[in-house]
Amino acid sequence: MSNNLEKIIVFTSGQQQYGLPLSQLLSIERLKTIATVPNTPTVIEGVILVRGELIAVVDMKNVFEQEKTEGTIHTRLLVCKWEDKNVALLVEEASDIVQVEEGAFQDLQEQSMDRSFSKQLVQMGDRFVTIIDLQAFLAFLETECLAS
Repeated sequence: MSNNLEKIIVFTSGQQQYGLPLSQLLSIERLKTIATVPNTPTVIEGVILVRGELIAVVDMKNVFEQEKTEGTIHTRLLVCKWEDKNVALLVEEASDIVQVEEGAFQDLQEQSMDRSFSKQLVQMGDRFVTIIDLQAFLAFLETECLAS
């Protein structure tokens, strides 16, 4: 009997590691100039130009810890796609692409969720990785943008 494997990209924001299905990742970019846009929510850092397309940049550390990500040589932009929406996630480090058995994903209880978009956890050795639901995350961003 073979288990289905899912590839995820593991990234760091603050002291926590998060994961995102590789199928939702368009590219990993080095930090580049981010153009600020007036009157945007605080989680929106600005926009970048990737292959001729303007894409909103979301600072993940700001989302989770209300602190800005400091740019280093490890800082990356994870350009993601869900349906017709693209977003670039500003992360402190994109460390691994790993294969995880489908059965290794554990649902998080309501009271332990960072936000409504952190729904699963996977244990990899001695570390835990919180899996981001990109569809729910984009819905959260839309709500944040409407509230601002």
